[in-house]
Amino acid sequence: MTLEGELMKCHADALSVAVIHNYKVSDIFTKGNNVTVHTRF
Repeated sequence: MTLEGELMKCHADALSVAVIHNYKVSDIFTKGNNVTVHTRF
């Protein structure tokens, strides 16, 4: 199982995950075409 495979299986073009620690965003991960931390989902 890979992230790319799961995105294809779900027919998704991109994914973004924000990690929140102590009520603040501590990290942001994005995967996909033309996706940045400023892309709206």
